[in-house]
Amino acid sequence: MMQRLRESLALVLIGVLPFHAFLVTVLTRLIAGPGHAPLTMLTIWKEALLAVIVLIALLEWIAAVLDRARRSDTLPFDWIDGLILILLNLAIVVSAAAHVSLGQFFIGFKYDFIAPLSFLVLRRVPWSGTFLRRVSMMLLVIGGVLALEGIDSFFLPQSFFSWLGYSDFHSLYMPSGPIAAFQQIAGTSIRRIQSTMSGPNQFGLWLLIPWCFALQTWLRQPSLKQSIFSTEAVKAIFRRARPAETPTFPWYLLLLAIALLLTFSRTAWIAVALVTIIALLHRNTELLRSWFNRRVAVAVGTVALVLLVAFPPVFFRLSSTRGHLDRPIEGIVTILAHPFGLGLGSAGPASNHGGDTCVFLQPHDDPSWAKGIPNLCVYVGATKVQPARNCHCPLLPENWYLQIGIEMGVIGFGLYVALVILLLRKLQNALRQCSGQANGAWRMKEQLATRNSPLATQSVFLIFLGLSIAGLFLHSWEDSAVAYTVWVLVAAVLKRTTPEPVK
Repeated sequence: MMQRLRESLALVLIGVLPFHAFLVTVLTRLIAGPGHAPLTMLTIWKEALLAVIVLIALLEWIAAVLDRARRSDTLPFDWIDGLILILLNLAIVVSAAAHVSLGQFFIGFKYDFIAPLSFLVLRRVPWSGTFLRRVSMMLLVIGGVLALEGIDSFFLPQSFFSWLGYSDFHSLYMPSGPIAAFQQIAGTSIRRIQSTMSGPNQFGLWLLIPWCFALQTWLRQPSLKQSIFSTEAVKAIFRRARPAETPTFPWYLLLLAIALLLTFSRTAWIAVALVTIIALLHRNTELLRSWFNRRVAVAVGTVALVLLVAFPPVFFRLSSTRGHLDRPIEGIVTILAHPFGLGLGSAGPASNHGGDTCVFLQPHDDPSWAKGIPNLCVYVGATKVQPARNCHCPLLPENWYLQIGIEMGVIGFGLYVALVILLLRKLQNALRQCSGQANGAWRMKEQLATRNSPLATQSVFLIFLGLSIAGLFLHSWEDSAVAYTVWVLVAAVLKRTTPEPVK
């Protein structure tokens, strides 16, 4: 009974999370009127619901420990758990030594530790195969809906978004005001769509989740050369079937690809491209050598080359590219200057809270447009042009791992990298067991080996790998829709298991 309740609540959490930013913006507009920052009472529902899910799991875990018959099924603490707890204790010590305020600490804690600590508890309770099937189907449906909405938002007027409660200014994050409905590529009027989420990078990285489920479902079809115009592919939309039996036809992947393209998130493009190549290689190395895929590769490469030549400002964005180079260097310099860390909340998205919104322009850019926003801190090159007061710009190293290093020092940086590597290896081992490829002197018990489908396990592995790669270029785990969803999925795949010797 408790397991069913926990899984139902987890489905609700994962299903509503992608709509969080949109719902909070609209409800804030209805309650407080236009121009207000998101109301706190509306933003914390997801943490409250996750806390309820974790509490139920904690009660289940305690009951299993107290029951002698089930005690052997509980997962003993391993290096993954140890690294998470060591990182938490390190964060507390470093933050105390750096005299970090409680408010700043808890904001940093929200971004860095809520999801991993929830995973630590949730992996100790059973998750049914039905949960993974339902959540994969739900994410596929939501992914299609959000992709369509995002494509529509590419054409809708700014007045429509202002009426909903979004900011009148695009491309700016103002802590004291509502979020922008979209961003524009610098120097152009081209929008970067974000659908119902808080930014185009966040939306692009979230699309990685349905993309991996869709890709894995398609790759597990008996024939991968099915025409995209096949009537069977269209009929499959209306069939009720399990995800593993439902062809994920190329039309769906094309829809997600268009939405991904319109986010203009190069980090999301890189992550999707790499996990797609890895998935193809895992499915069949001969697949990439076939005439069909060579033709597709040539077509995609030709289109990409034409786009690069025709629209260089879109793909070679000088200011953004320079930020991806300069900010990590600044982060490394900060770590070297403070090898023991500056405490939670000192870097990354947490540093946006309580800080100023800063815009860095190139020497040839005209800053006159910013005069209508007097509180905006504007720099042209290294010179501040407004306002007259001192500005406290957030420290954004554009790298999740460097953010951890700034907050928790060199030791925290190394421990976090080790945690990511261990989790990837654990997911890879889980995939081998699901595929019947496990060997060695130890094997996992039946809960992992038989109840997890290879499709779900491979999809979650690719999602976690893609986000880990994206963390090299962005704060990939900052968005709750991404972080909470993926860590719950990882917990469901790496559910409670106990090693036992092979007889």
